[in-house]
Amino acid sequence: MRIALVSFNSYPSLAIRNLATYVTVSDPELASRLDMRFLEYDISRSRYVKDSNIENFHFTTHLDQCLSDLIDVRPDLIGFSCYLWNVESIIRLSDSIKALLPGCSIVLGGPNAGPIADEILTKHPHIDFIIDDTNGEVPFAKLCEQLLAGDAADLSQVPSLCFRKDDAPVRNEADYEFDIDLLRGVYDRYPPEANLKSWYYGRVVYETQRGCPYKCSFCFYSEGKSLFKDDDAVIDELSRMLKRGLNVELADATFTTRMSRAKKILGALAAEPYTGSLYMQAYPSSLDEEMVELLSKNRVEWVAIGLQTTSAEGLAATRRRLNKSAFETAVGLMLAYEVPFWVDLIYGLPDTTVEDFLATLDYVISLGVKVITPNRLLGLPGTEMMKNPTDSGLVFGPSPPYEMLKSNTLGIKDVIFCGQVCQPRFIEKLIDQSDDNVLQKLIGIRGSRLDFLNLLYEKYGETESTRLEDAMEAVIRAL
Repeated sequence: MRIALVSFNSYPSLAIRNLATYVTVSDPELASRLDMRFLEYDISRSRYVKDSNIENFHFTTHLDQCLSDLIDVRPDLIGFSCYLWNVESIIRLSDSIKALLPGCSIVLGGPNAGPIADEILTKHPHIDFIIDDTNGEVPFAKLCEQLLAGDAADLSQVPSLCFRKDDAPVRNEADYEFDIDLLRGVYDRYPPEANLKSWYYGRVVYETQRGCPYKCSFCFYSEGKSLFKDDDAVIDELSRMLKRGLNVELADATFTTRMSRAKKILGALAAEPYTGSLYMQAYPSSLDEEMVELLSKNRVEWVAIGLQTTSAEGLAATRRRLNKSAFETAVGLMLAYEVPFWVDLIYGLPDTTVEDFLATLDYVISLGVKVITPNRLLGLPGTEMMKNPTDSGLVFGPSPPYEMLKSNTLGIKDVIFCGQVCQPRFIEKLIDQSDDNVLQKLIGIRGSRLDFLNLLYEKYGETESTRLEDAMEAVIRAL
């Protein structure tokens, strides 16, 4: 059976490599009956419309190349890994695939397909199967096994599979054992170097663990139990990739959560020279001096630290905790050891106000943080928050990226205001302390940065427009 595993991403897909690796390692006999091919497309170069002439109604889409490649491969099964940035294109592409290759089957997986499988199967008859599982490798292998059985196939034996029975969506239970240590050597067949260097991000993604011990209601990482790869296997695989000069982003929700494990891995990597670099997420309370020193001894491109909000109401509503002392210590150590990092914030969290967001932003800047990445709240399918979004009056866009539109404490104009305050140029001016920064002079007149931001929000609310520039002019007049 010929299988095409297709990815639209900004880096070589870990997901499709995990699928192929699991089948190969866990069941060599099954793997011998499968011809698995990777088709990968750089999403940054795969805009929805490539060339167009609106006057003549002429359009050429980048999806045409994928269709052409699939016709050349002529697969029996096509698998897509679905995320916010590609799921709509994949669903559209699936309709075209069935028009040109009516005999093939299509299976979707990933965080933006599984949780809404019933909806997709109901609306899109050309999609045959959806796997709803954070560990999709086992269901995928079982699906291949059943499809090889032909007329004797029993889809009820495929865990976590969603499919149609009597024209209605059905969903199998997730009943299986999964060993994450079988996912070794996923990049032994490295992507061609030319492909890596031509892609915008220029890095590969690797996981040392799966799942997250924290239960933030807006995040899907906490689904299922946490799984950890063998420490020595991680050291071996990361070392080989980094010595090859690859830039490696760790897909772990928080790599440093198991502190002794993270220190062991970082210490082993730092002991030998390499030319690649590391990207990762870290939990603030785990960034003690030993951890930060180890980070400084490695070639770390950046560490993302998730704060999200300082609002007590927002923390409670999203099942998060904040240890301010630990956070401040972590920031101080990262600055002292000159480890590149940024702090993630989210605006629009349930039970938070614009004033809460501005206070959080001011707090982070006051600690000397140089790079801040504020993000709008997204209503990700399958997360705890989306089970009862109306409890906080949350309303989200109906399609990806499911952006937050309003809540009990924020209206759409508030959301637009936060988005404009979050523009990189404005954030940079809030941080910049140079003498020629006009914004800092205005802040000085007002008395403090937070007082200035609150005045800006007040004047924004008084204007009829949603332009931050108009509110700024009103602030200047007021000062």
